[in-house]
Amino acid sequence: MLLFYQRLLELSPNDVGALNNLAYLLMNQPGREAEAVNLAERAYKLSPGNADIMDTYAETLIRQNAPETHEKAEMILRRAIQQKRREGIDIPPGFYVHLGQSLLGLGRHAEAGAQLDLAEERLRAGNVFEDVEVLKSKIRDARAKLNEVR
Repeated sequence: MLLFYQRLLELSPNDVGALNNLAYLLMNQPGREAEAVNLAERAYKLSPGNADIMDTYAETLIRQNAPETHEKAEMILRRAIQQKRREGIDIPPGFYVHLGQSLLGLGRHAEAGAQLDLAEERLRAGNVFEDVEVLKSKIRDARAKLNEVR
């Protein structure tokens, strides 16, 4: 898939979907996190009102694991959630997971726990179009970090 999106971007450098999807794939590859952030930021700048693009960009920022990137991710994720609400679309549980991760990175543990609770509620409600096992793993990891600080 990486080659597909790289080739697509050669042909159409401002293809928001390709930028977003390539960023998502690269953020999981060691040593390519900065490239993922750059691609996600480009997609975000081209489509600043797209909540799904915001979520990917925020997730790449969270993985940078620095206070300033967690703050920026929180702001972007809150905007993404507001955008979904305005559109009348159910908020994907991943948005809440990522917001919880950013709050955890900022040391705001109670707020992080509340966001993880919302993510779990959304998972139980069903109609999830995300990888449920990946989300559950992220929630477990975040809860483990919360338990370490308690």
